Amino acid sequence: MRYIPLLLLILIASTPLSTSAATKKPSCEITVTTAQGTDEFTGEDTVLVRKGEIITVAWSSKNATKAKDDDGSIALSGTRTETINRTTTYEYTFSTGSKRAECSVTAAIVEAGIDRESLSSTGSKPTISGTAEGTKTVRI
Repeated sequence: MRYIPLLLLILIASTPLSTSAATKKPSCEITVTTAQGTDEFTGEDTVLVRKGEIITVAWSSKNATKAKDDDGSIALSGTRTETINRTTTYEYTFSTGSKRAECSVTAAIVEAGIDRESLSSTGSKPTISGTAEGTKTVRI
């Protein structure tokens, strides 16, 4: 009986006062840098790139203890730089315990051109044509 107060004190002292990373849902952020600039994503999105363009994809998470991509386990943050020759999707999953966050970005190949003759008159609209593989809608 005389050890009960001491045991209670040890129990109270060993209980964390703040919420630890293991109890918070992890976040998922992707930053994509192309010749057109830098964009940040937290869910699922698409960037349009030209075939042969160099793209840098950076990923990071807060509150995660594990991270993986299609190739397996990865660091909780990092970058990869590639030359894009086909439409490519980058998918990341961050987790802590049973809580998960997923995000992805698809680098879709776009080929576009402007009919320069359509630019010769200020009264007409330019003619733009092209294709975007792996996308549903392209807005110009």
